[in-house]
Amino acid sequence: MPIDPTGWLFKGWTEGHPALGWEATAAYLSLPVVLVITQTISQKILQPPPSEDPAQQQTQQILKFLPLMIGWFALNVPAGLGIYWVFNNAITTAQGWYIRQQFKPAAATAGASGSGSTTMFSSGSATMEKPKAKPSGFVVDERLPKLDETPAGAKKRRGD
Repeated sequence: MPIDPTGWLFKGWTEGHPALGWEATAAYLSLPVVLVITQTISQKILQPPPSEDPAQQQTQQILKFLPLMIGWFALNVPAGLGIYWVFNNAITTAQGWYIRQQFKPAAATAGASGSGSTTMFSSGSATMEKPKAKPSGFVVDERLPKLDETPAGAKKRRGD
């Protein structure tokens, strides 16, 4: 006979009351509800900016149901996993928010005054300018040594 992980919730109701009673059932359901709430908040804070790409818009629409799915999964797994998910949501959201705060554009008008190809970024106490993109689309930091240059103080190999 297969095991029904949600049988405690949906089966055995007598006279409109769950088999475990309202207090125990509410206690069991509180963790999935908290998980859905933290997952929704995390998703709202960490979502990328809106795009005109139809594929990304479709992905965002599908991801709106993810918190509900995770809440359903939390009903069917041990409570320890649900607790882990809640704390992981909180820590990941706080970490992502902190990192985004560190790399926010220093001034929204800094790039508007020039050609628009550079953006100023602030990383704590230092402000640096984002390098211009090369024609291939790759961004190269001009402070790094070029591949065809020998770093200062390095010995050349024989035959060079």
